[in-house]
Amino acid sequence: FFMAFGGNSNKDRFLVLSKEVSFRKMLTIKETEGVINKLYQTSESLLLKWERKSIRPGSFYDVRINQLARFLMLYNFKFQIEEESSKGIIKFIPDKFKEANKKNPIYKLSKWLLNQVLINAIVPFLWIMGELSENQKTKDKAIELLTLLPKEDNYIIREWIKNKVFIKNAYDTQSLLSLYRYYCSEKKCLTCDIGINILKSEEANSKNTILF
Repeated sequence: FFMAFGGNSNKDRFLVLSKEVSFRKMLTIKETEGVINKLYQTSESLLLKWERKSIRPGSFYDVRINQLARFLMLYNFKFQIEEESSKGIIKFIPDKFKEANKKNPIYKLSKWLLNQVLINAIVPFLWIMGELSENQKTKDKAIELLTLLPKEDNYIIREWIKNKVFIKNAYDTQSLLSLYRYYCSEKKCLTCDIGINILKSEEANSKNTILF
């Protein structure tokens, strides 16, 4: 959850922050403002060098810390998310957050941030809960949720598209990002079906085509 709110620029710093803050202790504070202050104080004590360059004010770390605290304190993840349907989660999360923060519109979740939280936090949460409880339905729900979310847009995904790979939803983009991370970036082309096909195509056409 911390990394999802940190975004591409500050996710590593949010990860450091998460290791210094106990979620259980946060819940004992009960008041959202108290949690926000705790996160601010911890981030200052860690002397984290937050990235601000090329970031819109609405995505500055202080706004994201505020959003994160409000998000974590608002939902009962065990009963409100694990027990909810995939379509229900997509509607329930933004609706409840909007209602709870209607007096503070600056802290609303953008569509992009909402999708990032769903893809990078809610889906892994559901999968882990399914693993721990040995509940295949919960794990299936995590997969279904990805198929209902729009495809992501970043450099790696755009390279796949350039190479005529059809991408329909977040399930596809997450799969391709994993392929890139564990195969392309590690130069493991010969252990990847896609890599083998590309190499065969190169040999047949006598061309040097590099995917990434």
